[in-house]
Amino acid sequence: MKVVIENPKTFRAAIETISQIIDEGVFKFTSEGLEFSAPDRATVAAIILRVPKTSFSEYSVENEVSVGLNIPSLLSILKRASGKLELSVENDKLWLTVTGTSVRKFSLPILNITEEIPPVDKFEFSAKVVVSSDVFEDGINDAEIVADSVIIEVSGEEFRMKAEGTVSSTELVAKKGEGVVEISGEAKARYPIDYLKKFTKATKLVENVSVSFSTDYPMRIDVSRNDIEISMILAPRVEE
Repeated sequence: MKVVIENPKTFRAAIETISQIIDEGVFKFTSEGLEFSAPDRATVAAIILRVPKTSFSEYSVENEVSVGLNIPSLLSILKRASGKLELSVENDKLWLTVTGTSVRKFSLPILNITEEIPPVDKFEFSAKVVVSSDVFEDGINDAEIVADSVIIEVSGEEFRMKAEGTVSSTELVAKKGEGVVEISGEAKARYPIDYLKKFTKATKLVENVSVSFSTDYPMRIDVSRNDIEISMILAPRVEE
């Protein structure tokens, strides 16, 4: 197996997002590209990553290769990768070769990790909104000031994010054509801000983010570009 990423900046941002939530997982190099899917230890969230083979300047994978890695260790190396990045597997190690004004090599041990595949294809959502990433981040950052969870609501042609603390509150409203690109269905649910905040590492990669959810039901946030897709499934916080 040998794959080459000409500019690893976007890939690094995706791994940085994953590392905020998941500490280890299995990367699969398939005939179609790179895939990753894993839940966090608390099973509150799951992250899905897909990098199509067309995103690599070279992609040589004859048979599917599964590579279990420590995510923070991988990120530490990627932060040092400012040039062309080559990934290969040899002797139970992942080798990362960075080529710029010099050639530098790093290795990571391949871990034997029991895969826990989240049931991401089984979820059905009653509401969907495609909203400006800036608007979505504003709603998260505003809510963080007053509470540790945010209520997200879709109704008619309005998208709302609101939070209430012991003495203060905040509310963001965005309408179709004004920060909202697409909106359908109705739903209302509460989600933990700390996970949403961590996922903004990924939402910064795109102009618009897709949010699908149902009332008191998990949410799916999709960040999609031609060269990479990264999603988070997040469990709701149900208040008694």
